[in-house]
Amino acid sequence: MSDPVMKEVVNAEMAFTEDEIMRRQYAQREKALRDYRSDMAEARREEKSFIAVNMLRMGMDISLIAAATGLSIADVELLKAKLT
Repeated sequence: MSDPVMKEVVNAEMAFTEDEIMRRQYAQREKALRDYRSDMAEARREEKSFIAVNMLRMGMDISLIAAATGLSIADVELLKAKLT
């Protein structure tokens, strides 16, 4: 390998894989990022449902609610059934 940049990259990768603490920190960070993304996705789903319920209470049409929130018509109908 004559490219000095590639040598540096390979050496850094080897040092990383040999370092147990760095591997553990990397794994923990990846898990934290996955958990964060999952939590944010759940919060978005809850917010859509909250908005849909408010729209249902306002008497808005189910297809309009589905279009506005991105929920399926079946999901909006399920929310409506829970309200009554």
